[in-house]
Order: sequence, then structure tokens, then C-alpha cells
Amino acid sequence: MGRLKYKVGDKVIISRASTDAESGYGKDSLWSDGWTEEMDRDIGRIVTITSIFSGGRECYIKEDNGKWGWPMFVMIPPVKVGQQLEFPFMETQ
Repeated sequence: MGRLKYKVGDKVIISRASTDAESGYGKDSLWSDGWTEEMDRDIGRIVTITSIFSGGRECYIKEDNGKWGWPMFVMIPPVKVGQQLEFPFMETQ
């Protein structure tokens, strides 16, 4: 299955934290920024994408006023049931 494509305005869920191996500025990293403990409080939160950059690998969200660049690989979509969006239960670690 290919990578999900999101667009500006999409509502998504921040599903998990990025690991140290996924973060960083190296050529093999999946995104350019590092995860901070402050970002942990948004795990499981429904957010709205306001901007997409780094070739679609990162985004800014409305809910933190663009404070952090978020990696797209931690975002999951809601599930559409009838006319409503359902957001799956998020387990915390």
C-alpha cells in the first residue's frame, strides 16, 4: 500500500511520536525536524493540516498555529461512516 496523500484542510489524527531513528537532518531521515516532548501532548488529537512542505513529508497544523513541522507518517485519517467522520480509538503508551 502506498503512502496516504493528504491535502491542506484535511482533518487527521496524530497517531504516535516519531522515533529518534526517523528524525533528524541526515539524508536517510524521514523528516527534517526532531520530535520534542512538548509534541507528545498532541498524540491522539484531531488536527487540521494548514500547509504541506518537504515534498509532502511534513505539514503544519492549525491547532498549534504552525509552531511545529509535523511528519506526515505519524498522521492517520479518520474513518467515514455514513455522513460522519469517525475517529478510531487511540491507545496511549
